[in-house]
Amino acid sequence: MPSVAAADAVEAGKPILPGEKQCRYQLPEHRKWAKQEIWAWMERICLGETADMSEYGGGDGHSCDPTKADDWPETRDLSSELLLTILNHEPYRGALTRTGVRIRCASFNETVDLSHMVITHQLWLDDSRFRQAVDLAYVRASSLILLSGSTFDGPFKADGLEVAGNLFMRGGARFKEVRLLGAKVGGNLDASGSTFDGLFNADSLEVAGYLLMRGGARFKEVRLLGAKVGGNLEADDSTFDGLFEADRLEVAGSLFMRDGASFYDINLTGAEIGGHLQLRDSDFKGHLNLTSASIGAELHLTSPRPVKDQKPGVENFPPPRWTKKSRLTLRNTQVGALNDTEYAWDIQPGQLDLTGFTYGRLGGLRATASSAMSARPNEWLLEWLAKQDGFETTYNPQPFEQLAKVLRDSGYPGKAADILFAARDHQRDHRKTPRLTRAKLWVQWGLIGYGYHNWIALLWFAILTGLGMWACGKSALGRRMRRSQRYWYSFDMALPLIELNDRHKAVKLTGGVLAYFYFHKLAGFVLVSFLVAGLSGLTK
Repeated sequence: MPSVAAADAVEAGKPILPGEKQCRYQLPEHRKWAKQEIWAWMERICLGETADMSEYGGGDGHSCDPTKADDWPETRDLSSELLLTILNHEPYRGALTRTGVRIRCASFNETVDLSHMVITHQLWLDDSRFRQAVDLAYVRASSLILLSGSTFDGPFKADGLEVAGNLFMRGGARFKEVRLLGAKVGGNLDASGSTFDGLFNADSLEVAGYLLMRGGARFKEVRLLGAKVGGNLEADDSTFDGLFEADRLEVAGSLFMRDGASFYDINLTGAEIGGHLQLRDSDFKGHLNLTSASIGAELHLTSPRPVKDQKPGVENFPPPRWTKKSRLTLRNTQVGALNDTEYAWDIQPGQLDLTGFTYGRLGGLRATASSAMSARPNEWLLEWLAKQDGFETTYNPQPFEQLAKVLRDSGYPGKAADILFAARDHQRDHRKTPRLTRAKLWVQWGLIGYGYHNWIALLWFAILTGLGMWACGKSALGRRMRRSQRYWYSFDMALPLIELNDRHKAVKLTGGVLAYFYFHKLAGFVLVSFLVAGLSGLTK
């Protein structure tokens, strides 16, 4: 079919029919097009083929590595006007086939401004070099956009971008500054294996699928404030050399920061993660701030490997690695379960904040009865709590109480009581505890073990009863009593408000023995009062 000049076209273009070998629409005549641009449109894109510029003219013999684009011939140069023409104007837009626009190994030497455009087909611009800025702000794309393997020397601006399909920025692509503020991606946003040498700013980004920043990708500063991800956010095996700022991040799936990833400061204040937060086998060199974050499933620091993968010495996945400057803030953080091993908390004392940290269970995926925190000795549990920031200067009962609650719910009531007992010891010995409070705690400790070891009061009562027997035996009347009578007399005198035998009131004592039994009754009253308080929970 003969070609039709663009100037004569008054209707929307139509894609070639199956079996057609010739493009119907020549590029417009308002400007002079380079030969490679005419080839890219007429012999490739219009026919539903990829315009691989390294193949123009039979091939130029150079690689498609855009970092070596300085060595490319001029025959790979394409203008931004070519993209504007075929994406935004008829009959070219209508003539695009279902494969859309696919350009590879091209060099764009001027600003590519596609902002506010409606793109109705796939757009592939892979393994190419962009010398100036690329602007996709407020573009509406009904299919995917693929930029994999390309190098961007200028800023990549895509604020308000809406892509119905996937946005691919993967495969070793290289970016400077990236702006995706308020962008919406209907599929996945994949930046795996790419390098971002400037700020990656994606505040209020919405991704319906997965946000993939894994596979050895390298980032400087990342901003994801208020971003929403419908699937997982995966940052496995990648390097983040600057601040990872993600206040109020919402991830419906899991957040993976594991398996060789490296981070400095991470801010996840107020983040909501529906699945797991996994940190195993990664480096955290700065502050990991999870203040007020919510994790629906596990905070997964590490766990035993599957049995089939276990070997001597490698029974567990490697834990997160902390440095001397590392800090972990779990203030007011809520998690469904805390899954770890005893080596996962190798963080410096004072660099852990557990205030308000709540968790429903200990252990999780692949955890065993022996690996869960509940199975560890009390000494380990108390050392963990002692790593808290301000432990030596501020009495903070909540972390003790939270751990005790979960231990009790897990079937370890004895350990729970020991943890709460240690909390009272810590309060008693703390230098900022008022003297009167400290004195009360010493008395509670000595008489009823703060209410957690009430048997101590019974022991004291038995000693008091024995002492009363001895004192009674020193009186003339007491010497005429049998030992059992002296015992019950002493026992009756120590019980407040109750009389076991009316005849005991008729016993007449004098002198020092009488004075002792005044003390005896008072001591019995005190012991029974503390015992009742301990049993009722008033001292806990």
